[in-house]
Amino acid sequence: TTYDLATIQTSATDGSNRSGLVTGKQAIVEALCETQAEAKLVYMSTAEVYGAPEGAPYCEDHIKAPINVYGRHKHDEEKAILAYHGRETVKGNLSIVALRTWTISMVNHDEGGRVCATRNYNDPMISVAEKLARRGLRLPIPGPDLLAQFHRSEEVAEVLLALGEQDEGSASWGHAFNCVGQPTTHSKMRDICYEVFEGTPSQGALSAIARAAEACVAMAIGISAHAAHN
Repeated sequence: TTYDLATIQTSATDGSNRSGLVTGKQAIVEALCETQAEAKLVYMSTAEVYGAPEGAPYCEDHIKAPINVYGRHKHDEEKAILAYHGRETVKGNLSIVALRTWTISMVNHDEGGRVCATRNYNDPMISVAEKLARRGLRLPIPGPDLLAQFHRSEEVAEVLLALGEQDEGSASWGHAFNCVGQPTTHSKMRDICYEVFEGTPSQGALSAIARAAEACVAMAIGISAHAAHN
């Protein structure tokens, strides 16, 4: 199974040229059609293909009205890739499935396994909430009771693997699916960031502390060595 996760994240006003990425994806699909057996492709799409129409939470067949460049590009890309589903390979067929996700949230862990930082590439709220929490401040949230979908990256990976491990005869192939979790509010996510990071130094500050500690140790060793020599 091939997993296509490559993308270029763009903002609502960003007109980034995605032509190179589109060409690369088409090359992947065409290469799979030249394989000697059955081939399977899992394509990573996005919930931004829906835009923001009424009727959330959305089912897969909900109206698609993307509101930014990224959503429009991914919508066109998804349709183009799914159109290859069922194409013949040398000795079989190509099976394709797409997964649409909402905001993917990732975290870094320290050596003790504790969460030490967030990593989130497409929702600035989480990173801003973390930075303010480290300063003892709680991020103000407009519309704190509005629901949103936040996915842990590990959970999305599990869904991708489950899709890719299906038999060739599964009815899921040839379609796009939503990755749906338990909706939560922005204020809840803000509060979690506050509880985890309140008053803790940033990773940059931690690195500076570590470097200073290393310098102190080196200095102490140098002083001890000098004293022993004299």
